[in-house]
Amino acid sequence: MDYAAFLHQQTAAIVEQYFANRNVAWIGVPDTGWLTRRQTMDGGHVVALPGFPAIDAMIWRDDKDRAELWVRPEEKAVDGSDLYEHAWRQFVRLAANVEAVTMLAGRKLAIDHLYPETAGKRLGLALVRVMAVNLRSNSLVGSTTEKAAAGPKPGTLRPRFADSFTLAKVSGFQMSFARRNDSASIARALWAHLRAQGYPVAEGAIGELDADLTASKLDWFRDDL
Repeated sequence: MDYAAFLHQQTAAIVEQYFANRNVAWIGVPDTGWLTRRQTMDGGHVVALPGFPAIDAMIWRDDKDRAELWVRPEEKAVDGSDLYEHAWRQFVRLAANVEAVTMLAGRKLAIDHLYPETAGKRLGLALVRVMAVNLRSNSLVGSTTEKAAAGPKPGTLRPRFADSFTLAKVSGFQMSFARRNDSASIARALWAHLRAQGYPVAEGAIGELDADLTASKLDWFRDDL
């Protein structure tokens, strides 16, 4: 498996988890025990990442043996150590037997915490899920929908799950979320993009409902910034 195919598999897994009977696309946990309990709830199992203590990084393998990397969040301005970058490179070697690269198809990649790193640290999350994503997609989501999450009080301590904006950045969605673009048009363009990339997106009434909820959530974020 080459790196591009591995990243596509990573994204397909989280999209499939999001559209399961209930959203099981986990992206943040309050303590490492949640990944163990997830085994009972969703199948799969925890695996050590060689060279890293469990408090810093762990691998979750789902019931189809697809791997996820989970890393301890850090507040970059205070104690950032690039832990996630070192862990990601080791993870890719182990899970895909290839080396991670910073460019694919002429586009730059960023290694990203799917739940914002600084927010996760301030909230008290023990581990957050990490993937390599398109740099521009990451910036578009971060500047619009994740900005509020990095505040001093980002919410209650509980497990966190992917939302539609998570899917936007992991899939390389390139449309701006800025106010100049209608929220409903953005939401429908996102679902069309996911389908065009071959990801398992719900069709029909459920797909329409998800698009409507995405548009409403985007409007909420815009009002909050």
